[in-house]
Amino acid sequence: MSSNEVKPGKNCRLCSKQLDHHVLGSDFTCRTCQYECHRVEPLLREMAALHMKQQRENAQAIKALKDEISELKNNLSNRQQKASTTLKGLRDAMSELSSEVSYLKQIKTKVEGDDRFKKIEKEIEDVKTEVKNLDQEVANVYADQENDSRWEDNEIDKAEVRQTVDGMVDFTRRLKEAFVALAGPEEKKVQQMEAQREKDAQELKDGMREMQGFMRQMQQAFSMLPVLAASTPAQTQQIHTPTQSQASTTMQTTVPAKAVTTSAVKKK
Repeated sequence: MSSNEVKPGKNCRLCSKQLDHHVLGSDFTCRTCQYECHRVEPLLREMAALHMKQQRENAQAIKALKDEISELKNNLSNRQQKASTTLKGLRDAMSELSSEVSYLKQIKTKVEGDDRFKKIEKEIEDVKTEVKNLDQEVANVYADQENDSRWEDNEIDKAEVRQTVDGMVDFTRRLKEAFVALAGPEEKKVQQMEAQREKDAQELKDGMREMQGFMRQMQQAFSMLPVLAASTPAQTQQIHTPTQSQASTTMQTTVPAKAVTTSAVKKK
């Protein structure tokens, strides 16, 4: 028997049953309790692991809470420090104001018997009265403007209608421009064809005008030629032997016709 086995006549540590030689176990337990302990040992280990895991999570949560509490304490201390600084600044400002008030009181006591101070107070009262009158005038002006606005409602409606009409006219104009832009290429072709036709007609007119001028020049040339008629032998001889003056006259008469004919041929 080992050292940790229980002798008969003792009680089990778990079930408190009296042990005999049939139910002897180890560690002061009976065999039944020992078997049950071995059977539930994996579950016990799992529960112990879960317990440790829960303890770790609780420790982490506690640490996070401690960090938050420390941060809040730091923020609170910073706020307290800022508040104390602000309070100190306010106290300094109050002390400065109290000193200024005391100084002003001293000045007031000095100038209470002075006539200039009374004059300044009177001017201040006059200014207050003028400000009150100006406020009343401004209120009257606003009331008049409200009354005028009632009469101007019709003009406002007319202006709105006019603005609407102008908008419709503008929309129509833009719509027309859009259609013109869509029909632009075809209209351009038509304009080019019309321009070509006008150009051809103008060239034809110029050609007809040049032909008419050439015909007039030819008529003038033929009209300037000498007329041949029946004459006597003396006249024939005279014609065959013209004098120098007649020859020069004939030359002068013939030369312009030739020049006219030459110019007409060049134009043609």
